Amino acid sequence: MTNGATLSASQFWNDNGNQATEFIIFNPSGYVNLYINAVMQEGRIYTLTPTTLTLSPSNSTIYRGTPIIIESIGFSTQ
Repeated sequence: MTNGATLSASQFWNDNGNQATEFIIFNPSGYVNLYINAVMQEGRIYTLTPTTLTLSPSNSTIYRGTPIIIESIGFSTQ
């Protein structure tokens, strides 16, 4: 990952088991967590847009088949 990586939303599946078409981002009332191999990652190593996940360059390796989970949490007041 010395050059970083960009993954499209279509490389992920949603909670219903369907291929994702976009990432849901609750802004400003929410947040996003990224887990790689079940370990929460620091926010500064990635950027999420509705269509892509971009991982910053680092001196690390993510092997094929490693679970990558994006958790998007939104809040509303009633």
